[in-house]
Amino acid sequence: MWDLLVCPFDHQPLAISQWRWLSCTHCGRGYPVLDGIPRLLPRENQVRWVRWLNAWAHQAAKSPFAAGVRLDEEDRRDLRQRARQWQRALGELFAWDFDTQVLQVSLAGELLVHHFQWGARFAVNPLAGFFADRGLLRWGRVRWVHAQPEQLPFASAAFDLVLLEDVLAWCEWPQAALAQAARCLKPRGVLCLQWSRPVLASRDATASAPAGAARGLRPQFRQVSAEQLRSWLHQAGLQVGWQWTSAAAAEGRWQAVWLCGPRQPGKEHPLEQLAGLSFSF
Repeated sequence: MWDLLVCPFDHQPLAISQWRWLSCTHCGRGYPVLDGIPRLLPRENQVRWVRWLNAWAHQAAKSPFAAGVRLDEEDRRDLRQRARQWQRALGELFAWDFDTQVLQVSLAGELLVHHFQWGARFAVNPLAGFFADRGLLRWGRVRWVHAQPEQLPFASAAFDLVLLEDVLAWCEWPQAALAQAARCLKPRGVLCLQWSRPVLASRDATASAPAGAARGLRPQFRQVSAEQLRSWLHQAGLQVGWQWTSAAAAEGRWQAVWLCGPRQPGKEHPLEQLAGLSFSF
């Protein structure tokens, strides 16, 4: 794990001391390692949206949101089935074995990467410290990192698969989050964008926010359209090779998945091999 981690600010190597303290070999910034989780998030008083997320999570942890962290057996079985589907399908694009590097960025405490059978699995969550302090993280063989999507603390070209699940709409700078995910992809890597709520926010999007959580801060969702996403992917050197949208999108129950890879002008994209495959979500 430690050889993949870099400083989230300048992407330079980190040195680890015997007291489990990480320090950048270039800028000298220091980061603690608490409960086995590298805390690579900037100070909260410097990141407004992280303060909002913590306020929201504090309220939501007392509500049905906690059920989304502590999955019941049926939900866990569905997640396990999805993981097997992804592994079989993407195994046609690259050799998926114990050395495959997988990263998932999400706000949840139990993720798809927990149920992959093989590969070195990493998870980034800006609320990882909050959840860990309350026993809401599922560990397994996943290596958690407390960081923000806009400043991924990993070396460039480190991962075969990067999953961004329900995270862009929460980001302060979603364009930067996409650029960081693209930077961390290997040349033949795959980026998976998944969201289960509209990326384009409605005017009453803040209605479900906890009382006082958004006072003086940002609204619950960023307004990001599909056209903007495609434009940002293009700027990051990526293109959408496979996409799926739920049939119930017209009824407001939106769920979409895009698989993206490096642009290859004039060539058939490897992701087009998946055109005839179907998944359950």
